Formats: sequence, structure tokens, C-alpha cells
Amino acid sequence: MHKTTLQIIEELNDSGPQSAAVLQQRYELSVATLKRHISTARLLGCQIVSVRHGSVWKFELRNGPAVMTLCRKWLEIEKNRTLLE
Repeated sequence: MHKTTLQIIEELNDSGPQSAAVLQQRYELSVATLKRHISTARLLGCQIVSVRHGSVWKFELRNGPAVMTLCRKWLEIEKNRTLLE
């Protein structure tokens, strides 16, 4: 499990839809790396879709409540391993 994947899932749940540009800047990711994190999140069961908000496409987590219990458990494990700041 990669901490950035978990953080992206948590952010989409807590903050709502986010554009690729915002996520790339916040986590210092290339387009390809962001796409890998989104793909990994989908493999974990996240229903992440691209939705249009005006002229901007954003990633939206549709099943946040269902996946956040698992995500928060993984984040806690990572914190206990001191991998997160």
C-alpha cells in the first residue's frame, strides 16, 4: 500500500472532487504517477470517476463511506510504521 494512494483517497472523500492539476501539485506527482495512484485506489474498491465541473474535469469518489474504514485502517498502520509524517 502506498501512502500517497491512501492520502488521495482520503482527500477525495473529505474535500470532494479534485482536479488532476490540484492533486498533482499537492502531492508533487506527474500525470502518469497520479494515474497509477488512481488505478491502485480503484483496485482497492474505490469508485473514482471523472466528472465535469464547469470547464474542469475532476476525480470524484462515489463510495467514500464504504472505503474510508479500510483506508483509515491502512493509514493508521502506515503511521504506526512511521512512514507518514
